[in-house]
Amino acid sequence: MNQMPNSIPTSNNHRIALFFPEHTPTDFERLEDLAADAIRAGRSAMQAAQELPQFEDRALNRSLQIIGKNISARRVVNEDFQNAVEDTLRRLAHIDRDKQDALAFSNLLHSLAKALELSHRVADLLSAEQDIGWNRGIGPKIYAQKQSVK
Repeated sequence: MNQMPNSIPTSNNHRIALFFPEHTPTDFERLEDLAADAIRAGRSAMQAAQELPQFEDRALNRSLQIIGKNISARRVVNEDFQNAVEDTLRRLAHIDRDKQDALAFSNLLHSLAKALELSHRVADLLSAEQDIGWNRGIGPKIYAQKQSVK
């Protein structure tokens, strides 16, 4: 009897099927990805800012300069960056832009807000990890810092 090449005899065969549950990684498992996304959003904001004419507000330009330096250094999980983004968003809320600049202005606002949100999320996760370590007695440096806070 000739068997077709695509037919498989079922006698004396064992089939094993493994089912793995869907695993959605937590934010803590994606810490590096979140930080990289914050840098990408900041870079996108800087590109949008370059498409706009120079702002008249010197403080706004200074904040954008601070953001640009932090993005260039790829350092977005620090108070300097977060304060500059918050200041920039506050100042941009009071600026009316021409319709021709509306898309770049919208991209700037959206990207800055996203970079700030991700920066805070990464900082929150790192702070939580540090506090948990301190409560578990891990790390003398962390313990010394906590003692100085009291």
